[in-house]
Amino acid sequence: MGVNNSSWRNCTKTLILRGALSLGIATAAFGMAAVPALALEASEIGSAKAYSAYNFASEDDVIRLQTASKVLPAQYDLRDKGVVTPVKFQNPWGTCWGFSAIAASETSMLSEMGQTYAETSMDYSERQLAYFAAKHLSLGEEGDSYNNQAGEGVYNALTETDCIEDPETAEGLLGYPLENALFNQGGLPSYATSVFSDGIGPLPESMAPYQNDEGQLEWNKAYWSPYGTWSLSEELRAKSAAALEESFVLPTPATFDENGDYVYNEFATAAMKEQAYQGRALSIAFCADESMPGQVSENAYMNPDTWSHYTYEPESANHAVTIVGWDDDYPKENFNAEHQPPADGAWIVKNSWGAASNEFPNQNAWGNEGYFYLSYYDQTIVIVEAFGYDIDGRETDKNGEFIANQYDYMTIDYSTCEAYDDRASTANVFVAEDAQELTSLSCETSQPGTTVTYEVYRLVEGEGPADGELVTKIEETYEYGGYHLVSIPEADRAKARFAKGEQFCAVIANAAGAGLEGQDESVLGAYGDAAGVSAWARPAVAWAVESGVISGVEQADGSRTLDAGRALTRAEMAAMMVNAVDAGVLALAQE
Repeated sequence: MGVNNSSWRNCTKTLILRGALSLGIATAAFGMAAVPALALEASEIGSAKAYSAYNFASEDDVIRLQTASKVLPAQYDLRDKGVVTPVKFQNPWGTCWGFSAIAASETSMLSEMGQTYAETSMDYSERQLAYFAAKHLSLGEEGDSYNNQAGEGVYNALTETDCIEDPETAEGLLGYPLENALFNQGGLPSYATSVFSDGIGPLPESMAPYQNDEGQLEWNKAYWSPYGTWSLSEELRAKSAAALEESFVLPTPATFDENGDYVYNEFATAAMKEQAYQGRALSIAFCADESMPGQVSENAYMNPDTWSHYTYEPESANHAVTIVGWDDDYPKENFNAEHQPPADGAWIVKNSWGAASNEFPNQNAWGNEGYFYLSYYDQTIVIVEAFGYDIDGRETDKNGEFIANQYDYMTIDYSTCEAYDDRASTANVFVAEDAQELTSLSCETSQPGTTVTYEVYRLVEGEGPADGELVTKIEETYEYGGYHLVSIPEADRAKARFAKGEQFCAVIANAAGAGLEGQDESVLGAYGDAAGVSAWARPAVAWAVESGVISGVEQADGSRTLDAGRALTRAEMAAMMVNAVDAGVLALAQE
């Protein structure tokens, strides 16, 4: 069947835009930052359920974290390392998600570089991220660099003035020009993963500063005006100063059982601490008292006397921030007396609502110089993500150019996990638009412990995805979900060169962590008290014995026991860690 691609695209776009228009104006008229997906959840725990695929699936996912949670310090603050960039002020837009992701990225890059903010003045552009996350590829002209992918991406109903009968009235309701509505449509920190993995940014702030081009100020001169030119040249879309190498979408501490009751996951907290301890700040979403500066709160989640926040009930996330440290001993009494968390402990959180001591445009008296404490037990923490970058940038040719072979430029916020009896595979066939050398492959996963097999085949016309010449095969296991980039081994680089017009195929096969359901528990028979090991823990304990991580306690008569219910001494914990390193199941961190 013959289909006019341009006509089909335009008709579909018109239907989508007209259907979304009334919702867009209604949302914007109330001054809210609309959050796609989250705002439409059927229940308060909908957002937590949407991201449950990233949570631990079985006991073996947390074996290593059981040790990590015991040895991490009680207090840790990345600001003490000098790798946290200054607090910024997101006004006039609802771009908290972009500020959260950029702040986390900056800290991660400084840690990777082994340098401080004082040494580098590192500053990346939230404007570039927010704009291109919400702006589709240019429709362009025939023969442009997007070819038949021109127009792909996100469309905002408010920016398509041909769908709005009375643009002047719409702008009056919004309080800013329609073309700037891209910056106020809301989003999620994970949008940054989608954008950066496309080869879009991050870009230095100096190349796309967070202001209108005309330098217009808001009426009170406290921040930049939403009027003026905020759009960016299409030439800035494919520019970047670093390459996203991996994102770590961690399990969330806030989980819910089959009855919808809140269940705190201490090992998710340990995973978050571990990432921060390795120098990566964490981008998170949660339900705040207010989703934008100046909103009046109807809840009692925040104690403004101590700047301590605790959402004590299931709610959909409405704000994004950046975790830069923790304090296990932060008193629960510092939270509002009417609703206090069940125990001490809080995250140290960087917001994007300015700080009193900052200079324009980032000056605004909020929090403890722009920071606050968030309880470990907040019931709305979701989308916990850290970022890893190749600070040398993308691998390019001698002209400083790289080619991104992909078929989809739609911004997405998360991946789902489907159950299969066997591994699941997907394939994309590409035609080299120019002579090129394939340097890397990428994919996204969700479930912790997923093993991914990457294969590349050279094809001749008419061959199936895996029928051609195998160029390279790579297998990786990822502890957490997220975006993953792997480099083609040097030994295969010569085979990974393709002439213009040549076909090649990338096959990605995912096999979620198998768990310990099939673990042989017979090794526990050597211990006299094996019957006392809880049923849920037996596969994990059997694995630990079989791997040499634990060997039990020798008794006077020469027999050995597990003493599963007894607290460990520091000496025993240290011995277990050494055993785990020797067994190859625990890696030593490098300072």
